[in-house]
Amino acid sequence: MADKRLWFKLDVGYLDNPKISELVDDRPRAIILHLTCIAYAKQHGTDGRVPMRQAMRRACAEQCDLDACIDLGILRMDGDRHLMVHDYVRHQGSAAENAEAAETASRRASHAARVRWSARNDAPSNAPSNAPSNARGNASGMPERCGTDAEPMQRREEKRREERTTSPAGDGQFDEWWKAYPRKVGKGQARRAYTAALKKTSHDQLVAAATKFTQKVHGSDPKFVAHPATWLNGERWDDQDDTMPSIGRTVTDGDGVTWDLGEWA
Repeated sequence: MADKRLWFKLDVGYLDNPKISELVDDRPRAIILHLTCIAYAKQHGTDGRVPMRQAMRRACAEQCDLDACIDLGILRMDGDRHLMVHDYVRHQGSAAENAEAAETASRRASHAARVRWSARNDAPSNAPSNAPSNARGNASGMPERCGTDAEPMQRREEKRREERTTSPAGDGQFDEWWKAYPRKVGKGQARRAYTAALKKTSHDQLVAAATKFTQKVHGSDPKFVAHPATWLNGERWDDQDDTMPSIGRTVTDGDGVTWDLGEWA
């Protein structure tokens, strides 16, 4: 699959450039600022024009870093609020040129895909008489990659994503467990952990254990209660600590408030 990310050009001798080499030791943030401006302009198609404050914030740069870039001529002010990257279009191309190149590449990729599809459909369907009868074998006797032709890559990825995010028993059971658990954070991760937990124990066991855990940590500081996914991944439904003494399960803060540490005891 083609990589659709945007890229900008950077000479391998960038750090050896006389202007940049002056910044390596004394003003490394100025270098980051320069690269940040190039990346921003490429991403947004601004032909080298960059909001000054946004670039400064992204690069964690200070005024002295900006002044160094301007003094060396690699950046210049464009009004009061914007910067311009020196020779940006010359090295990175204009937004119009980049869009045209991307469209050309897309047309070529589409054409190549149509050619491959046509060649596949025009191929003879009758295998040689000595071809293996194995449904997964081809005329050469070599096994074919399962699903390469019958199932597009995008559909396979959708199925994997669905398997990762949906419990085999349905969302109703997960919602019941979620309601029973005391801390409501990271629901997506919890759903995946719940699906995995169902392969090791039952839904009823998970709900009963979550209910018991809720009673155990009642009144605890929420930050001391395990995240739902952490609890599930740690198989905490099997914890056998009901008979443990309560010594050490509470702590008193500087304001005199006593907290139950729950699972951290």
